[in-house]
Amino acid sequence: MTDEDLNSWEALCAAASTGPWHAPGLGEVHTDHDNGVLCKTPRDPEDGPEIVCDYASDADAEFIAETRTAIPLLIAEVRRLRAAVTP
Repeated sequence: MTDEDLNSWEALCAAASTGPWHAPGLGEVHTDHDNGVLCKTPRDPEDGPEIVCDYASDADAEFIAETRTAIPLLIAEVRRLRAAVTP
């Protein structure tokens, strides 16, 4: 995993709707609109859910929603650990 990878993923996270996102079972996402993930994000609390992508299963929707929060945390942890071992 290169710094370029981390920078690219970080840019993707920065461009996406603000997290956290919510997946089925948490009461914020509906998955009955032509197989789209409808997600209520903090940026659009009054506008209602928005379709953020198509998915194949509820497990995919859970994964998509969780990665919105997990990826930035993982990037930060990789950077922290690299800084700790770099002289």
